[in-house]
Amino acid sequence: MSIEERSGLQAAKLIFNYLNRAVAMLDSGYATRDDIDKAMRLGCGLPYGPLEFLDRIGLDTVHSQIDTPSPLLSRMIRAGTLGRKTGQGFYKYTSPSGQTNSQDRPKLQQSLNSVGIIGSGVMARGIAQVTALAGFNTHLVARSPEKAAISIGAIENSLKRAVLRGSIPASHKAKAVQRLSASNDMSKIASCDLVIEAVTEDATIKHAIFAALESICDPETILATTTSSLSVADCAHASKRPGQVVGLHFFNPAPKMRLVELVRTPKTTSETLTQSRAFCLALDKSVVECTDRSGFIVNWLLFPYLADAARLLEQESADVTAVDSAVVHGFGHPLGPFSMLDMIGLDVSEAIMKRLHDSFPDSEFEVPPTFTRMVSLGMLGRKSSAGFFTSPVTHSTIH
Repeated sequence: MSIEERSGLQAAKLIFNYLNRAVAMLDSGYATRDDIDKAMRLGCGLPYGPLEFLDRIGLDTVHSQIDTPSPLLSRMIRAGTLGRKTGQGFYKYTSPSGQTNSQDRPKLQQSLNSVGIIGSGVMARGIAQVTALAGFNTHLVARSPEKAAISIGAIENSLKRAVLRGSIPASHKAKAVQRLSASNDMSKIASCDLVIEAVTEDATIKHAIFAALESICDPETILATTTSSLSVADCAHASKRPGQVVGLHFFNPAPKMRLVELVRTPKTTSETLTQSRAFCLALDKSVVECTDRSGFIVNWLLFPYLADAARLLEQESADVTAVDSAVVHGFGHPLGPFSMLDMIGLDVSEAIMKRLHDSFPDSEFEVPPTFTRMVSLGMLGRKSSAGFFTSPVTHSTIH
């Protein structure tokens, strides 16, 4: 068997297992069909969501190649709903495939017009840029006056580049800059209607911030965390106002990526959820909703797939270039799994897999030894110019 043929079979196994996990997620009731497909299209830049893609390939084709099919997939096979070929799968095909209704835009309360953002990293700055452009008075809180000044400068430079690209008019940039301010003083966000925590992915730091916000912010302020894998409920508990806490998982870079995962806890009120959704839509973001658990939709589906790719190197002979090429050219993905791991960073990938495995102690969520070995060698991917590939990968981070 040639390298290309073997790599094609390996790529198909990776993709089919990923599709099967999406079916299992739907079957569990964790998220809706449309939200699963939307999340993976927008969060990973895929041409199709996994459930629509299953319909296109044929459920029977995928089912026959999976070692342990999801019970829902097996039930659909028995019912003869095989996808497009039978006119019924996860979608009906009497109308154009995969079309979903436009999102109803809940009315944003007039009182929600100011946003506080805690953090000064890439994510915090990106969210601040988006909120200011959308018309919200935005105050960013950094750890020092110097970091605050650097953040404002970085946002202004990003806005300048957007103008040069023709993405926004110069007048929009000028108005956004007027709405922006920054300091290292938490009291400056006391009267904000919504406060978004966007600091490092460290539970202790996040909980301390939410505890502090309880005494700083107005009683009606909505509090949000941008965590991608930690517990939103734990942040809510630290704040002592759990009904007004949500997860707003923006994807990086926030000005470019349209997706936001809106995460609710058992104590999040319906009003908080409605206003949070309305806020995201006011930013011109596309929203998917899910409950609080590690990984949410995108990372829960994405990282086991990436880990499976790494395990190919441990369990059998695999050519990273050929597997990536098979995924891109055979299944229409913008990146193969190894290029994506280099883009995200092996250290970030290892950390996310550890958190997933803490919550889901199944073998598919175990950290591949390849991740640990490469991190120990400083082979982190694009950021270190050495990973599965030695040349930098020029794509945006999505975690």
